Amino acid sequence: MRNAGIEVVEALKVNLMRVFFTPYGPAPTSQDDHDR
Repeated sequence: MRNAGIEVVEALKVNLMRVFFTPYGPAPTSQDDHDR
């Protein structure tokens, strides 16, 4: 059970890393800042 929980947490961390470190990510705010 603990291993499964750790894997879930790591997966969430990877998703957050992708969202914050990819300028072409799905976040619309990055595009607005680029247009400005």
